[in-house]
Amino acid sequence: MFFLRRFNDFYDYCFKMYLLDSEYLDKLMKIKPIDSKDSLKEYIQKANDYWDYKEERLISLGIITKEQIDDIHDELLHYES
Repeated sequence: MFFLRRFNDFYDYCFKMYLLDSEYLDKLMKIKPIDSKDSLKEYIQKANDYWDYKEERLISLGIITKEQIDDIHDELLHYES
């Protein structure tokens, strides 16, 4: 519990731990239950959007470069085959 006292609220925790800003977090929390083919497609799209957002944030904060992201993608593609 002591660890969680270091954060002001849920948004502060998500920003500091996952680099998610409040606007994007609000968008993520609008995910609906998966109960149809269309809702599954929507969920998959939002998951892809999340990883795109995460990459953009890491690059914009100077944590990782676009080239490093590309290298990771290449490694994953080779790992899967």
